[in-house]
Amino acid sequence: MSPKANAGMIRLIRRFPEQQTQIERLAKEDLEFREVCLDYEEVAQALTYWRQPSSASLVSKIDECETMLQALETEALQRLQEAEAD
Repeated sequence: MSPKANAGMIRLIRRFPEQQTQIERLAKEDLEFREVCLDYEEVAQALTYWRQPSSASLVSKIDECETMLQALETEALQRLQEAEAD
């Protein structure tokens, strides 16, 4: 797993600590889930950058990043549920 994907996995574990075991297992076994972890980390880093105090015009970028994070969280949780069903 790439360092960024690993960082994304850790962020997901912090966000959903009750799912830690499943997140770790799926991150090892499922390439697409690792891609979700990677995307999650990249969007989280972008959100951190856009939240830095610099301009009020960045509100739309912050909203966009927050929406993307929520979508990635939903996808991650769906994949975890699908993996549990298998």
